[in-house]
Amino acid sequence: MLRNVVGDTAFFDALHLYLETNKFTSAEVPQLRLAFEKVTGRDLNWFFNEWFFNKGYPVLTINHSYEANTHQETVTIDQIQDLKENPVFYMPLQIDIYSNGNKESHSVVMDKTQNKYVFDVASAPDLVVADGKKMMAVCVKTENMSLTEREYQYAHRPLYLDRYEALTALASHLDDAGAKSTMVSALHDRFWMLRRLAIEKLASDSTPEIKNTLIKLTSDSSSNIRAAAITALSSNYKDGSLISVYRKAIHDSSYKVESEALSAIANNNKQEALNDAKQLENTDEQELLLGIAAIYVKYGNDSCNSFFIKIQDKFNGYEQVRYALLYGRFLQNCGDSAVNRGIPVLGYIMKHGDNQYVKYYAKNALQNLLSMYQDREKDLTSQINDLKAKNTGGEQLNDLQKKLDSATDIENKLKSVLGA
Repeated sequence: MLRNVVGDTAFFDALHLYLETNKFTSAEVPQLRLAFEKVTGRDLNWFFNEWFFNKGYPVLTINHSYEANTHQETVTIDQIQDLKENPVFYMPLQIDIYSNGNKESHSVVMDKTQNKYVFDVASAPDLVVADGKKMMAVCVKTENMSLTEREYQYAHRPLYLDRYEALTALASHLDDAGAKSTMVSALHDRFWMLRRLAIEKLASDSTPEIKNTLIKLTSDSSSNIRAAAITALSSNYKDGSLISVYRKAIHDSSYKVESEALSAIANNNKQEALNDAKQLENTDEQELLLGIAAIYVKYGNDSCNSFFIKIQDKFNGYEQVRYALLYGRFLQNCGDSAVNRGIPVLGYIMKHGDNQYVKYYAKNALQNLLSMYQDREKDLTSQINDLKAKNTGGEQLNDLQKKLDSATDIENKLKSVLGA
């Protein structure tokens, strides 16, 4: 925002002056302000007071209307934040008005709770953008536009934020042909984050047009888009015709894409996904290892436990959290032998994890196992007592008692590790 207020040249000159003046010393915000004021010759107290020292942020409601009789466009910007807790904000803005293929920009100042600006415009504008330079980067904004205006905004505005605002506004109106057409065109946006946004917003659309576009996007230059396209295809289309697409992605240069492809294959053929996962186990890439782990959680069995134990030292930070969560869920579907091997692994992470979040989730995984075994113990005890009351059981009673002894042993181990 400050860069937009003073301009590029002054902004970088002021930063240079600030760094040269204060090098090898400590510095505070007022010294930064003084450097900017010296370069620009302007009083910038208002800016630093608003954005460094005061609290709060503006909450804006923006409307515009055209009066055909007077050929005037009226733009209103209302600051509706709680003025008992927040100040009235001051900010120079640029209002852009598009009409008949031309753009006119008007410099204004927002400095009141109710700001009204009137402009002469020959015909009804195609689009009015109240903050053309996106000066109000920190605010809550409701800018009322029609769907047609949002479509025009996406097609003609150069800034990422404009296109993002347009797409998010159109996303809840995809039953409208124009809104949907704009969202489909965003699948080819020059910025990958907006391509991904369009994929996500069209996630429930299973038309052939979207399907074919998503298939093409599995070869996109961005690995994030390739992964998102595979996820969308897997969610919407259950036929086996896409297996060749997913199988090609198994050999992608991105481990994230490989992981998504593995999951997509599993949605069609779990045994094929298990076989692929087994072939990929020797990687050291965290994202792919966690993708394999997710397959084993969903479709694996006790034989996969060795994989989880083998990879326990491969993770750090947030990936440790994901590992602890996945391993805990995996063990809940395993037999007692696998759980016995897994308890010390999760116990070690609980005590020696990279941070408090890792330790918390490892502890939570152990607590979930403890709760499961406590329920199992109650159920087995009830079954044993019923058999004894009926003077029946024999071999069945012995089998239940062995299961109870094993469950009790594991419960005690879990309590010991948890310090319960």
